[in-house]
Amino acid sequence: MKYHQNKWKKSDRIMAPPKIDTQQHESKKPIVPLKNQMEAHEKQCIEQALKQSNGKVSQAAKLLGVSRQTLQYRIKRLEIKSKEVTTSSF
Repeated sequence: MKYHQNKWKKSDRIMAPPKIDTQQHESKKPIVPLKNQMEAHEKQCIEQALKQSNGKVSQAAKLLGVSRQTLQYRIKRLEIKSKEVTTSSF
């Protein structure tokens, strides 16, 4: 690896040093823990798949690329009511 004109070269690729976003560090917005963000996104994806499959867990699991048992576990863990999902609107 060679350093050439402020960029790292590795074979044919040029990788610039990472830039630091100074605005992000200066903002006063509260930071939501990653776990909470991931759970909210996971819940939204599961609800969307259940709605698309008319509440059928096995079809929703196929859409999401997980097993039916895994989806049932996540539905229970995230307290998703599959019947409410099919009647609600997005």
